[in-house]
Amino acid sequence: MFETRINQKGQTTIPSEFRKEYNLCKDDIVKWEKNSQGEIVVSFRKKLL
Repeated sequence: MFETRINQKGQTTIPSEFRKEYNLCKDDIVKWEKNSQGEIVVSFRKKLL
């Protein structure tokens, strides 16, 4: 489990372990959804070329 802080502009940092594991780079997309149980689900999508 990782914790991050939200700064005054509403931004946070994706932990480096997740960036490495999912090969995340600048301009990749972070998708935020709420499932039927009300839980937040975060997923990643590579930027479109």
